[in-house]
Amino acid sequence: MSTTQRLPTPLAERILPVIGTFRGYNSEKARKDLIAAVTVALFTIPQAMAYALIAGFPPSMGIMTAIVPRSSKQRSVALNF
Repeated sequence: MSTTQRLPTPLAERILPVIGTFRGYNSEKARKDLIAAVTVALFTIPQAMAYALIAGFPPSMGIMTAIVPRSSKQRSVALNF
């Protein structure tokens, strides 16, 4: 058995488990997350605009589909190499 004991989880964290995610979050992780977000946006927005044009919709509709939050499975349709 382990000699270290885990502290009881606070009520707020039991209700909203995402609170525990931010416990070890620091500025270095935030910088890396920002770089990742910009990279994804640079690829996803033009791709969504192109798919909208192919489907006969205005490019603004493609931008809306790239911005509106959805599950990761539906976020982007791309060729996988």
